[in-house]
Amino acid sequence: MTKFAPFSFKDCDNNTYVYPNESTKNKVVIIQLMGTWCPNCMDETFFLQQLYAQYNQQGLEIISVGYEV
Repeated sequence: MTKFAPFSFKDCDNNTYVYPNESTKNKVVIIQLMGTWCPNCMDETFFLQQLYAQYNQQGLEIISVGYEV
């Protein structure tokens, strides 16, 4: 099992999101680093939306961290 250093960031509502947390415990988590200005990132986001719809009920979570310039 790969372990990551905890991290936190502000969400769109200016709330602090901390990872890991209870909502991600014992789940497979994909962390996407992206920007809406990046065409490849938007293609990846479309793919991840479909993946999430298919596997969320089985424990998949996706955290998307956007970098906007």
